[in-house]
Amino acid sequence: MPSGFVRHSGARAGEAEMEKIVRCTKYKKPFEAVGQGTMKEVAEGLTCPYCHEPNEVMWPMDGAVFGRAIPAYTETSDTASQ
Repeated sequence: MPSGFVRHSGARAGEAEMEKIVRCTKYKKPFEAVGQGTMKEVAEGLTCPYCHEPNEVMWPMDGAVFGRAIPAYTETSDTASQ
């Protein structure tokens, strides 16, 4: 999935569950930003699940967001591409 990919699915009435693929600003590893929200998107701070560095992601201002590692992404696949 390309960086910035967004998938919406039904959550509670009036809210959309969202997932975005983002890349760590320090190590460039992809991870998912997951949460809900309906309002205008603003810059939110999000911690990378790999290196715990802060990253900025655009997210609805009324929504909670958290980062999670992508299960299929491993160190071996990262080093194989270099």
